[in-house]
Amino acid sequence: MVNRLILAATLKYYASFALFEKIIIQKQIISIILPAGDKEDYYKNKFLSLMRLILDEYKDIIKFVQRKDSMKLEINNKFSSPEEVVEFLITFSIKVKVLFE
Repeated sequence: MVNRLILAATLKYYASFALFEKIIIQKQIISIILPAGDKEDYYKNKFLSLMRLILDEYKDIIKFVQRKDSMKLEINNKFSSPEEVVEFLITFSIKVKVLFE
């Protein structure tokens, strides 16, 4: 239980630097909510880099989904444990953080 709490705090830390608004982990789908459409700086400068990263390294895993004014990333939850999900998300968030620096 303590390990899951530490992993969740670590994910929250790195996800904030990756500018993810929210991460929703469900049984079948993991959703990463990106900043609202009114964040012009994000979509002018950072979004293109994020797209390239996903296309280069995660094209079979992460999909872009747009609904109305919101953009999110979706991942099929095929992980074997909650810890594996969070560890994947931490690694991805760190890569995005470094990309945005």
